[in-house]
Amino acid sequence: MKIQPCLAAFSAVTPAFFSASFLLLSGPSPANAAIAENLLFPNLPSSCGVVIIALLLLAAYFVLFFLLFGVRSSVPQKPETPLEEVTEFSFSPAEAGFLFRLEYDDSCLVAALIQLAQQKVISISSHHLGWMFHRESPCPGTVAPEERFIFKALFQKGQPVLLEKNGGGDFRQIKRAFRRFMNRHYGRNLAKTRMTAFIPGVILAALGGIAVSRAPGASMVHILVYGLFAAAILFTGAFLVVKPTSYAKCGNAAAESLRQHLTATRIPATSPEETLRHFYTHLPHAIALDAARWWITRNCEALYSAGTNPAQIETEWYSNGEKGLHELVSLVEDLLKALAKMP
Repeated sequence: MKIQPCLAAFSAVTPAFFSASFLLLSGPSPANAAIAENLLFPNLPSSCGVVIIALLLLAAYFVLFFLLFGVRSSVPQKPETPLEEVTEFSFSPAEAGFLFRLEYDDSCLVAALIQLAQQKVISISSHHLGWMFHRESPCPGTVAPEERFIFKALFQKGQPVLLEKNGGGDFRQIKRAFRRFMNRHYGRNLAKTRMTAFIPGVILAALGGIAVSRAPGASMVHILVYGLFAAAILFTGAFLVVKPTSYAKCGNAAAESLRQHLTATRIPATSPEETLRHFYTHLPHAIALDAARWWITRNCEALYSAGTNPAQIETEWYSNGEKGLHELVSLVEDLLKALAKMP
């Protein structure tokens, strides 16, 4: 379905239809007054009925627009960025996960933690209750804003932080705070008001005011009440009639392209050292893009092909008493399960 022609038709036809409806109902004839007073709102005066009708129609316009033409409907479903162009990915892991879904997900938090571990800022060890996160070094100034936020919230004092398997521990508050940070820092850049759809809403509100003023028995009180509620609906509607920004569209396409690259069926043949370097570099992004299992499995297969047993490789920043890259699959999935149990 072509979004732009449908959007233009909706923005033109719907306000016109709604306007004609309540202008007719607000006419001075006894028949119209009877419709508003006896059929639609039998317990209210006709002037109050017209106020309610006008407000409901105004709200319906914005709600219908949001349901039919929300932000996601304007974001390409297939990536436009060729796979060859994703080698230089400028988004942080958590930001990539946010752009991939156009909303927050717990994988953003796990990816940010693994990214800090990759930079040797923290380390992770198994615990009988879950996992302990230890501060290893100061936070460098080159980390992403959300990673710096996590460091200040959890590791500023240098004390170990526990994440329990049942969803308890020190992460309850940080998860809520991190979600708010991501929505505030990245979410506000995903959409902007679509003026071609908002202006018809303003016109609709103005015509509603005319309808209220023409209603039988209307007074300044009715007009004032309508004006206050209409202003509130317009304010809310400005956040409903939105379109994705270029940041959202390009970021979503790039994140989807990177995910395709990470889930490719074949890893290029290189030396074991180069394979491991490439593996650890992109692991946080794979976690954020829900591709960690594929990414780890493909690299294990590539290491086998190069004559290296991945079961004998020990990750520097993670210790659970066992070796092997496959242990990272369990770590990532179990961390996500634990976070999912938190409110």
